[in-house]
Amino acid sequence: MNTFKRRMTEVWVYPQICKHRDGISDTGKYLSFLDTQGQNKDLLIYFHIPFCETLCFFCSYYKEPLHKYTYEQKKRFFNNCRIELENYAKKLYFKNAKVKAVQFGGGTPSAIEPEFIDLMINTVKDCFDTHMCEVISMEGNVASLQSEAKLNELKGIGIKRISFGVQTLNENIRKKVGIKAKTSDVFKAVETIKKVGFEDFSLDLMYNLPEQTIDDMLNDIRVVDSMGPAYIDVYNLNVFPNTRFKEYIDDDEYFADKPTDEKEIIMFKEIMKSMSQMGYNQVMVNTFSKYKKSPPKTLDLYLNGSDVLGIGPSSRSYLNKRNFRNIPDVDDYNKAVESGLFPVEAGNIASDIEDIERKLVFFSNYTYIKKSEITNLEYFSEKIRYLIDNGLAKEDNEYLYLTEEGKAWPGNISLLFFNEKQRNKRATSFIDALKYKENPYNQDRMGIF
Repeated sequence: MNTFKRRMTEVWVYPQICKHRDGISDTGKYLSFLDTQGQNKDLLIYFHIPFCETLCFFCSYYKEPLHKYTYEQKKRFFNNCRIELENYAKKLYFKNAKVKAVQFGGGTPSAIEPEFIDLMINTVKDCFDTHMCEVISMEGNVASLQSEAKLNELKGIGIKRISFGVQTLNENIRKKVGIKAKTSDVFKAVETIKKVGFEDFSLDLMYNLPEQTIDDMLNDIRVVDSMGPAYIDVYNLNVFPNTRFKEYIDDDEYFADKPTDEKEIIMFKEIMKSMSQMGYNQVMVNTFSKYKKSPPKTLDLYLNGSDVLGIGPSSRSYLNKRNFRNIPDVDDYNKAVESGLFPVEAGNIASDIEDIERKLVFFSNYTYIKKSEITNLEYFSEKIRYLIDNGLAKEDNEYLYLTEEGKAWPGNISLLFFNEKQRNKRATSFIDALKYKENPYNQDRMGIF
């Protein structure tokens, strides 16, 4: 019998990073491992491009209004991204690195002039071995993806995969959560993506939005299915204290019907049921595909222990058990790089057991794990037995799987594998954010009123 009482959101970072507890004062010392030979793991390079044409209320990722930046300011920023990447590439750690995928996230990378994306791609090719690179992926938005000329240019410079957020097709909800584009724009963007020849594209939906009904959500799924994406990603709404969006949520006159824990779990179970009936594979806990049996390569690399190198403000890296995040501010990022520094704000070093726990923490996002990939399986036997005894997981000789009930509680299952130190850090990080009037997601000023 499942004993979880409140559904927790998925966990994508482990160990936890707490800016006020994990600040890096000496980046040279912290990154000294870069002067040693790496382990020749597959490498995922992630670029955080923080510029957005519009700022959605619900989004907690670090972003900046695009209209505030001139062409020359953008040129300066991308030149610094180039320098940061080149500085890493010069290190012995990356001497034999094999890039398997490149991801442009944000922010809205598709809103940027393709010449800057081209500069980043060419820098990767100049600095690293990319002959085994399987995909260069880009996140976008509805407005910039309606341009056939821009999409042709992006395809020409090497972008192979595109994803963008639909969120919901309910016009009233879209307007009230700060989405500027109309549903007609969504259809136009998909039409243009297909016309240009991008077969590998994914669409994001959100559930448990304020004033969203189960029928709204199921209709969104049916309509998005008709668009023929390679993947549909579904994300629950997160509302963080201190933010303007939390203020809107609490305003009964603005949102009469609010998100609830009960509605969230009911909706997600309905999503899984509906997707299954429509012939979708649940390739990750929140990712579904009719045509593919495995998740996008970028996520596969991230969850399976590959090296992850983040470039740009607020980007995250995981290298040689070093788990770190860059400065979440364009101006401070520029100054750090131009001063010859690696622009790292906070980070830590995972212990041997935390590096092993990371695999189990991410297991619930993947929904299954090969037992032979779990180092020291006996160490986790009590927690695994808890999952099995409570109907959240099952096993055979080779694999541990989440059950249908277990797939509905991924965040809770991830937290089960946190050690006590990391559970405490998660709590103190949240308390620190409240104390310093920050957004708890990234301990920065995103969405703060």
